[in-house]
Amino acid sequence: MKMVFLCMKHRTKLVESPQYADAMWNRLMLLAREKFDQMAWNDMFLMHGNAFEVATILLRHESASNDSVERYVRTATEFAYSLRKSTYPSDLPLFIAMVKDALKEHGAQQPLDTLLTPLTDVAFTPLNEVDLWMHTLFSAGANAEQTRH
Repeated sequence: MKMVFLCMKHRTKLVESPQYADAMWNRLMLLAREKFDQMAWNDMFLMHGNAFEVATILLRHESASNDSVERYVRTATEFAYSLRKSTYPSDLPLFIAMVKDALKEHGAQQPLDTLLTPLTDVAFTPLNEVDLWMHTLFSAGANAEQTRH
C-alpha cells in the first residue's frame, strides 16, 4: 500500500531539510485540527495524509528516534480517524500493517503492540466512542496551545 499526497517538488524539499519538514508537519496537523472543528472530514483526511507522508519522511531521516516514532504513530492514529470519517475508501488493516512494517524497518525501541495500541483502538473501536476520544484529544491540544498569563 502506497499513499502519495505530496508532489515531488515538496517531497524533495522535505527530504533535504528536516527543519522544513518539522515545520510543515506542525502546520499540517494544525490545519487538520481546524478541519476537525469545521467537520470537513475529507479536507481533514487530506491534511492528515500530507502530515503522515511528512512524518514518514522524518521517521526515515531521524533513524527512529523516540520523537520521530512518537510523531509517526500519533500522525498515523489521527490519519486513521480521518480515514474513518471521510468518504474516501480505506483499508485500515492494510494501513496498520504498513505502519507496523515502517516501525520495524526503522528500529522502533518499544514493543510494536504497545506502540500500535492507540492506532488499533482508533481503527476498530465503534466510531461514536472514537469521536469522543478525538474531541477530547483535540480540545486538550487546543488548550495547551493557548498562552498562559
